[in-house]
Amino acid sequence: MDHDDKPKKSNHVEYAPTAMGLSAVAPGLSGTKWRRTKARGLRLKVPWPSVIGRRYTPYRALGQPIRGHGQNNMKGTKILEQKILFYAQLIIVILTFIQSWQNRQTLKEMKASRTESVSPLLFPELGAKIKGVFDGDTSYKFDLKVDVDPSLKAEKKIELTPFDITLTNIGKGPACNLIVREVNKCPVLQSEKSIRIIKPEEFKQIQFSIHLEKEDFIKEFNTMKITYEDIYGEKYEQDLDFEVDRAFYQVKRIHFNRPKH
Repeated sequence: MDHDDKPKKSNHVEYAPTAMGLSAVAPGLSGTKWRRTKARGLRLKVPWPSVIGRRYTPYRALGQPIRGHGQNNMKGTKILEQKILFYAQLIIVILTFIQSWQNRQTLKEMKASRTESVSPLLFPELGAKIKGVFDGDTSYKFDLKVDVDPSLKAEKKIELTPFDITLTNIGKGPACNLIVREVNKCPVLQSEKSIRIIKPEEFKQIQFSIHLEKEDFIKEFNTMKITYEDIYGEKYEQDLDFEVDRAFYQVKRIHFNRPKH
C-alpha cells in the first residue's frame, strides 16, 4: 500500500490532549472526562458536585470568555445608578410643581389683596339726598338721567312716577365709569354717557324715567343692572332690585346686592 494512500487524520484528533496529560498540567482538573470533537473543539465536562457548597459549572468551550462576579457587579451598579437618577429627576419635577403652585397661590392672594384695597362698593337708597326748594321739584342737578322706553312707536304709554336713586360709595376705592345697562333686561337710553367717578364716602344721584306700553313690563319685583370699574380697570356688575306699587305706579323700595367681578 502506497504511503500517500493512507487516510489523513485531523491533527486536532491525533494530537488531542488526554485526561492524564491535563491532570499533570492542572492538578485541579483530575477526575474530569474529556471528549474529542472535530468541529467545535475540546469541551470540558464537569460532573455534578458531590460536596454541598460547590457551584455547578456548565459546559463551556475552551477559549470562550466566562462572565465572572465582577461583570455582574458592574451591571448591578449601572442599574442602581439608573434607578437613583430616575428618582432624583422625579423628585425635582415634584418640587418644581409644588414651587410653581405656591407661586401661583401667592400671586392670587396678592391680586385679591390689591383688588380688595381699592374695591368700590355702591349702596343704593331710594330718593335724592339733595332736592330743590319744594319737595318733588326736579330742578335740582342730578348726576345721571336714565330713560327706559321699551316701545318707542307706541302711542298710548303708561308712565311710572319719576324716581331717584342715590348711590353712596361705601367701599375702599373709587367707582369709575358707572353706567346703568338695563331695567328688566330692557336696554336704557341715557342723556349722559356715565358717571365718571364716585369717590369713597361720596354719593351720586340718578333720575329714572320709565315709560311702559303694557303693564306686564313692570312687575312687583324688578331689577336694574349697573356696571362700573375700579382704578385698575377691574369691572363690577351689580344688580339693584326694586319693588313697584302697581296700584299707583310708584317705586316703594330698593334692595342692596353685592357686585360680581
